[in-house]
Amino acid sequence: MPCMFAYAAAGSRVQFFAVTSRDGAVEATPVSDCLHIDTPLGRIKVVHHTLKVLQAVAAYAPSAPHLPIALGQVSTALTLNGSFLSSVTVFPDFIRKRVNLSQLQGGVLDHRALVAMYRAIGHVRCLNLVRLRGDGGVSLQDDGTTVLHLEPLGLPLGLTGGPAVESEGSLRDAVRGVLTALVVLHEAGYVHRDVRWPNVIRLPAVAAAAAAAASSSSDVYVLIDLEHAAPADCPLDCRRPPYRLPTWPGSRILDPATGRFTCESDLCLVAEALIAHLPFTLSDSGQHLREQLATRKLPTARAALEHAWLQLAAASP
Repeated sequence: MPCMFAYAAAGSRVQFFAVTSRDGAVEATPVSDCLHIDTPLGRIKVVHHTLKVLQAVAAYAPSAPHLPIALGQVSTALTLNGSFLSSVTVFPDFIRKRVNLSQLQGGVLDHRALVAMYRAIGHVRCLNLVRLRGDGGVSLQDDGTTVLHLEPLGLPLGLTGGPAVESEGSLRDAVRGVLTALVVLHEAGYVHRDVRWPNVIRLPAVAAAAAAAASSSSDVYVLIDLEHAAPADCPLDCRRPPYRLPTWPGSRILDPATGRFTCESDLCLVAEALIAHLPFTLSDSGQHLREQLATRKLPTARAALEHAWLQLAAASP
């Protein structure tokens, strides 16, 4: 919710506060007088304000984001034969992800290559692209499992069956964020290969401002899950297993002559997986961008960011 409720007590005195974050700073605003619980009226007022807090929380609950993984909970994925594939644990300021790259369907990178990729993209501070935590963030366990400490934290999209975005303005922000991430990834020499809504998270404006240590008036969208990434010049033919991903909309996203997955293939996925099956009617400008991406008429993510639809204000409907 927009704030966190708290109280401070000293002796027989109690005061309630609303705690908010703005421009990276935390502020506590009093929402009650200083109440004296050693008097009958003071105790009644404490009960009154407690009920008001519960009323506010109950009113917010229907619109609260759905969090599939609670803080500290471990979510584990297994292969079809029951072997360990990956697990995710949410901590207050980072995600711990354990993944067995050798069991990853369609994977190209081994541990060493994955670390090299994260190091390559780590030279650019991009809020729209997942990154290793500042304390190192990656290790290899004795059983061959790669352990990643990743940031930023955000709200997952496309996992509950509902629409990932509900307005064209939100879609524009999301596509702009994903393309910005792809600029960094592509210019570092890599392709993502799995651009789709479950691999995008949303940072609400307050969290985005704190993560960027600057003001932010809109949500920020972050491209995550780089385990299926590959070098942009990877010569593998991905039209057939084991390098073809089951999440791809078809072989049309690949280079038609060689079957390679290229930077343009990532842009095709933006069109096919993000700017498609929307719960609203897309404007002509948005449809034009989708067509340009799907037909490879925009050669780079940087060029796509110059499209007129993405130049509109983020708050536009």
